[in-house]
Amino acid sequence: MKLKTIIHSFLAVFLILPLLNCSNTGTSNQQDPKLEAISREQKIILSRLESIDKNQKDIQKSIADLGTSIRNVQTAVGKINTNPPVAQNDQNKPDDADKVFDIPIGNSVVLGPKDAKVTITEWMDFQ
Repeated sequence: MKLKTIIHSFLAVFLILPLLNCSNTGTSNQQDPKLEAISREQKIILSRLESIDKNQKDIQKSIADLGTSIRNVQTAVGKINTNPPVAQNDQNKPDDADKVFDIPIGNSVVLGPKDAKVTITEWMDFQ
């Protein structure tokens, strides 16, 4: 908005100075074609400024519409159930908490006593 005000002020001064110059020198006949050319250029510039203002308003409206669309998508995504349905088969049976697994450790590194009541086995696959 400030840019538009600055441009309009500049154009006003740009047009007023030649008019003042014409009235002081008495050579208005010689400068009339120049003033007409300046006036035509000013009209072109003002037309372009109006076009820029319209485009800027259209862009602002498009940005606002995009914001609304993004919020709608976020709302729709939030309503989607991200947990897949669980099949009604053996997956629903609870694990046996008393089950003991025998995992052969081979030549692996062991920390602590080999006859501990609880052992934790960490397996890594380095590929």
